[in-house]
Amino acid sequence: MSKEAFRSLLLVILGCSLLAACGDKAKSEATTQVAAKVNGDEITVHQVGFALQRANVTSPDQMKEASRQALDRLIEQDLLVQAAVEKKLDRDPRVVQAIEAAKREVIARAYLEQAVGGSIAKPGVQEIKAYYDQHPALFSERRIYEFREIAVQNVPQIGDKVRAQLAKSSSLEDLVTLLKSGNVRFADNAFSKPAEQLPLESLSRFHSMKDGEVSVSETPQTLIVLQLVRSISEPVSEEKAKPLIEQFLVNQKRAETAKTEIQRLRGSAKIELAGEFAANSTESAAKAPEVASSAAAGSQQDGLEKGLKGLK
Repeated sequence: MSKEAFRSLLLVILGCSLLAACGDKAKSEATTQVAAKVNGDEITVHQVGFALQRANVTSPDQMKEASRQALDRLIEQDLLVQAAVEKKLDRDPRVVQAIEAAKREVIARAYLEQAVGGSIAKPGVQEIKAYYDQHPALFSERRIYEFREIAVQNVPQIGDKVRAQLAKSSSLEDLVTLLKSGNVRFADNAFSKPAEQLPLESLSRFHSMKDGEVSVSETPQTLIVLQLVRSISEPVSEEKAKPLIEQFLVNQKRAETAKTEIQRLRGSAKIELAGEFAANSTESAAKAPEVASSAAAGSQQDGLEKGLKGLK
């Protein structure tokens, strides 16, 4: 691999831009569009512009300062790349592997964006209203929840003892006294979260809880005692929620379309697993749709959470 090719690919890893991977062509076509030179190595305004696009800077007032910051980051990245090339890190198998993985990720994402991009219609007014009405816990009845959580080591019989204690008294101080007397390991925490930061699949349960109410959940390792200390009503109007819901529904449709396209590609491909992976092929195939669905749900909630923060 040449030094220039390594430079372009490593800039992808460092998060510069996809344009860095074809920097030679950009430089030859737009030699007058140079923003800076680092030891003779050119950084173009196209690279700065793409970095700004990725940063989602839209305000004209912020553009000048953001441009300078983007250029500074590109200069620092270029210095790091030059230092890496000087030390012949382009020959390090781990670096080469990381570069190839980044190329695959960028190319795969580009395909999905093209496949999904133009096929998603914006949701209509009724669809947006229906989502608003169907999720009062997120909007019209949105609350800020203050919790106290006691995570107990799940030793034998502890679940029965904890539940029996809570049946006698909902005071978590009494429960803490019981745990200390039995030398049971536990962690006592307090935290506050708005509705959009809680798992969507659990939100309806939290929404139905009254202040002071306690719930118990269990895993093989831990018993979780969660008390809703208090909640504060902070509703979001339908008018303010409209842009957020519209974007959320578009993202949801994109995720569903992407999942469908991946399933189509899998269905038309000849996939042969080998070695230890062949033995678990049935289990892996069964889990694949579940994993894809989970990832899509997580991405959707992230978008919903970020949006609601801006609607306060």
